[in-house]
Amino acid sequence: MNKKEARRIAKEGIALELAEREKKYNRAKLWQLICFPAGGFSQGVFMGLMMLVSYYAAGIVGLGTVVASFVITGTRVFDSITDPLVGLVLDKTKGKYGKVRPFLLAGFVLMSISTLLMFFTAHLAPEGIKLVYFIVLYLIYIVGYTCTGVANLSGQAVLTNDPQQRPILGGFQTTYTTIYFAFFGCIYRFI
Repeated sequence: MNKKEARRIAKEGIALELAEREKKYNRAKLWQLICFPAGGFSQGVFMGLMMLVSYYAAGIVGLGTVVASFVITGTRVFDSITDPLVGLVLDKTKGKYGKVRPFLLAGFVLMSISTLLMFFTAHLAPEGIKLVYFIVLYLIYIVGYTCTGVANLSGQAVLTNDPQQRPILGGFQTTYTTIYFAFFGCIYRFI
């Protein structure tokens, strides 16, 4: 066998291996591996804003440091209940737009509305309902955050289950998160 034939056989072997891999695994295109994790960027923006919410609740809304901390910590218990419930509903979803898209959209809308109302209207609420108003808005935010978080993580599994592509997907997500929090840390310093 000469070199030309050996190369042809090697190329055919690689092509067969790739075809077998295509059948066995759900593979994503490179642009999907790059763009999908960028969707988690919006979740990072909201998380950055929520890093400021305790200062806002205690200082501007006037809830008191202990009360604001208790509310924000207490909603984490609520979050531990919503995570599996949203995961269960997402798993059972079969729609025209897939499993992940509706939850990403719903989560983003819920987070946007609750955050805007929280930061622009909570301090204007009457004294008697300020605490309840803030808690309700924060709970709505938690549901939205859960929807986007569960959808982002589930979307990765839907996008690709190829063990060679999953680290690439995770690498892009880690890179985006690192860049965002480095940038937000600089901005946060001046706020």
